[in-house]
Amino acid sequence: MAVKLNLQDLTFILRQIKIAEAHASGIKLTELRIDAAGTLIMDRGLYDADGDWLGDAAMPRAIPDPHVPYGLRTVDGTFNNIVPGRESWGSAGQPMPQLFPPKYLNDADGDSMVLGPGGPTINNTNYGASGPGAGSVADADPRIISNLLVDASLDNPAAIAAALRIAGSENVIADQRAISAAHDALKAAKAADPAGDHAALQSALDTLLEQAGVTVTNGSIDVLNVSPDEGLSKPFNAWMTFFGQFFDHGLDLISKGGNGTVYIPLTADDPLVLGSDGVAGTADDLAPHLRFMTLTRATPVEASQRNVTTPFVDQNQTYTSNASHQVFLREYALVDGKPVATGRLLGGADGGLATWADVKHQARVMLGIELTDADVSAVPQLLVDAYGEFVRGANGLPQVMVGVGPGGQAVYASGSLAEPLRLSAIQLPVGTVLMGSGGAQNVIEAGETVAAARTFNAFLDDIAHNAVPVVVNGVLRPDADTLAGNAVQMNPETGRNLEYDNELLDRHFVTGDGRGNENIGLTAVHHIFHSEHNRQVDAQKLTVLQSGDLAFINDWLAIDIAALPADFTQRAPLAQLAYANTLSWDGERLFQAARFATEMQYQHLVFEEFARKIQPLVDPFVFNAITEIDPAIFAEFAKTVYRFGHSMLTENMPRLGPDGLPLDADLGLIEAFLNPLQFDNGGAISHDDGAAAIMRGMTIERGSEIDEFVVGALRNNLLGLPLDLAAINIARGRDTGTPTLNEARAQLYAATGSTFLTPYTSWVEMAANLKNPLSVVNFIAAYGTHGTVTAASTLADKREAAMALVFGGEGAPADRLDYLNARGSWAGRETGFNAVDLWIGGLAEKQMPFGGMLGSTFNAIFEAQMENLQDADRFYYLSRVQGQNFLNELEQNSFSKIMLANSSLSLPGPDQIRGTADDIVPRHIGVDAFADYDFELEVNAANQLDQNGAAPGRDPTGNDPVLEAMGLGKVVRDDPGTAADEGASGFHASINALVRRYGADGAPTGALVDGSEDGVGGAGSPVT
Repeated sequence: MAVKLNLQDLTFILRQIKIAEAHASGIKLTELRIDAAGTLIMDRGLYDADGDWLGDAAMPRAIPDPHVPYGLRTVDGTFNNIVPGRESWGSAGQPMPQLFPPKYLNDADGDSMVLGPGGPTINNTNYGASGPGAGSVADADPRIISNLLVDASLDNPAAIAAALRIAGSENVIADQRAISAAHDALKAAKAADPAGDHAALQSALDTLLEQAGVTVTNGSIDVLNVSPDEGLSKPFNAWMTFFGQFFDHGLDLISKGGNGTVYIPLTADDPLVLGSDGVAGTADDLAPHLRFMTLTRATPVEASQRNVTTPFVDQNQTYTSNASHQVFLREYALVDGKPVATGRLLGGADGGLATWADVKHQARVMLGIELTDADVSAVPQLLVDAYGEFVRGANGLPQVMVGVGPGGQAVYASGSLAEPLRLSAIQLPVGTVLMGSGGAQNVIEAGETVAAARTFNAFLDDIAHNAVPVVVNGVLRPDADTLAGNAVQMNPETGRNLEYDNELLDRHFVTGDGRGNENIGLTAVHHIFHSEHNRQVDAQKLTVLQSGDLAFINDWLAIDIAALPADFTQRAPLAQLAYANTLSWDGERLFQAARFATEMQYQHLVFEEFARKIQPLVDPFVFNAITEIDPAIFAEFAKTVYRFGHSMLTENMPRLGPDGLPLDADLGLIEAFLNPLQFDNGGAISHDDGAAAIMRGMTIERGSEIDEFVVGALRNNLLGLPLDLAAINIARGRDTGTPTLNEARAQLYAATGSTFLTPYTSWVEMAANLKNPLSVVNFIAAYGTHGTVTAASTLADKREAAMALVFGGEGAPADRLDYLNARGSWAGRETGFNAVDLWIGGLAEKQMPFGGMLGSTFNAIFEAQMENLQDADRFYYLSRVQGQNFLNELEQNSFSKIMLANSSLSLPGPDQIRGTADDIVPRHIGVDAFADYDFELEVNAANQLDQNGAAPGRDPTGNDPVLEAMGLGKVVRDDPGTAADEGASGFHASINALVRRYGADGAPTGALVDGSEDGVGGAGSPVT
């Protein structure tokens, strides 16, 4: 059963809503008073114009102490900390604090970038250069480093070795060399004769891979994760990766632009240049004028960068971090010709996520605002309170800011439903005075129009390439057809589109965070919480009405009722809900109550199921928030550390239907990027079905190891374009002055004294701390300063030189051991390990046993950030709902329950309302939504996926042959020692694996870890 708030919970939440309403009216949170009965004193006349209390100073405050978690979250995170001077701590739009002093790289290696025929040449290699135009940088190294270190293909010996180690190879290096030799032979044959028959060489390679237990998917070696606790826990699944991406998007988004571009020229032997055949000089080579990548540099703000989102674990991915933005995400109904909030989030045709077309339509017909595709990248600034309710103009519609008047006051304009306001051409009354730059005044003349002021937030940050609006001379250039997903005209010389697919843009989903379309897995996570909010609205309506307390009921209504229907309590829940939907509810209060319930569930699962799975040593929350801590996201966390999630992605995006069969034939990660049409199969299935299919598939897909390797879909086809996410991560770290791995370790060691964080003193010491020791060869090839490495001009030659330094042998440099150990002639000289970028170096560090999923450097930063987010949040769930029934509900909740209640993984039971105790679950997912289970067994075998391949039956087989012969298989549904048939009520399992078992009614009945245990019990009763 999903989380259900009771009367006590809603009474408590209503009080918090009233505190927020008082604050929105202009009363300071620290000045709001209560009377002797504890009732809030909300009469605005008892407070001055600044919101200060005018009465007896001894009257008790509604929030008696800055630690007390009363009130609601503001949309932008302000006033979480109510200590004077700290009100903006943790709010959106603030500069990111830096854990380490910034250090900008200037490698002065001669990289340059020519910007087209006759264009300027970028020669600057100094990321810290200042002056006009100096922000642009030419730096080929991020892609070279990625090609040497991050490549997960058979070209990378270290990736082969990593997969061999996981597969249990007894001689990793020998097996790796055999596979590499077979792969090199095949490549050489293809280069010599691209059209030749290479089947024999391919077969030889395939045989070696199969014998070694190494698999390759879409060109990337499967380096799958292993639990860091010596195998006691199961590996994580691919679904965890997409939840982690969702979590990250709720923490940070930096502003970009205004500081130039990082240009990353590609080398002649780059895989992107060579094309899919890997052979130079063939038809699929990348055109010379396209042999580069770009990264727009971060906008500098106070020696750092602006974080557009709130850092709190507050569900801003659903509710956004900007109040004006939230106005467009809510659902409205017209009452007397004026928009009134229903309490729900705006949904699409089937109640799922709203699209850009849905947002534009509601804005036009409900809010009197004409949004065009040109507005997709910047939300207009509205007159709105801190909690997301727009302040109505004289006609009841929202007011759009257009500028500032002579007195410093904001100037607003409203449209009408008959003539919606066009944001790029707003007509103000003639004579209106607006202030311009430098104190100049602009007096509006007849026929003159102005544009709306904008926020830092976009409706959509990530858009499919062909759907990005094209504007020529101020005019949008949509394509001429009515199809979504078609090709558009482009300039072959520049690669720029001449038009855009407006129908595809309309199909993009609009969420609180503008990155919700990055991939359909992420979209599925967005769907779950969007659906949960709207589910809570309906559930809370029923709880309010079922209380029978008329005064309490009317507190939630916009129009009071005199009484409930006489037979209300006898009606079925669905009929009660139908009656509820005939009433005029206070949609603002319903919205806040549903948000309260949704954000608290999310926060609980983040810290209990996700963060502590990554790092179990995150300290527990103790009693109250710490008002001395700023919860802001560290720049290094946002731009380096938390990007470890990119290595967790696999090449696959399996989607399974309710019958357990794939919806797609080999849907890959590339097809899932920026492809909103794929989420619901172009409208052929509902959003509930689309999310369920992804969850069924990704919860049984094992995630990639958190390490230095990233699949090819991200390195060579990022977001459907020829880009490299790993190279971008490295460049972003350099762009923002992130220190190197060793510089960060030195500062962490100085701050903590932890011996796990001592800086490395040589390549040998660093190699001893790598998850995959063979990667030290690639690190030396990428960063090494030995003459044999720096003299090499190709990727292969650099790696060969590094191999000689590490393994020695004939022709190896005589000083190789001095170089590797930083001794002798290399003592005191830079050998290159000090230059390793933090992102790639931190990813490659080995895990500490039982110490979490990350290496020591990333662990330290991740743990510190999680504890700050927990300890500095006045609204952290453990203190916020202490003493409420809701806390008990949270402690019994899990992400898997939320997933079931908000997708077609479960079906409504007899009450016809999903999320209640009588729901029907045809086929389950694991209770730990992030675990990669070996088997999922159900008492009702008809509900169970086939666990044994071609053998008869659905249960796994392969127990000890003696026991099998005696009737004791891995799973025994009918006890051979009794005459009764126990198959309908339980089973016995003897499996050295992690299993989730479900009762006959579909209820979970316990977990089995490494051993034998009975699975008996009636109709879903507990069996452990």
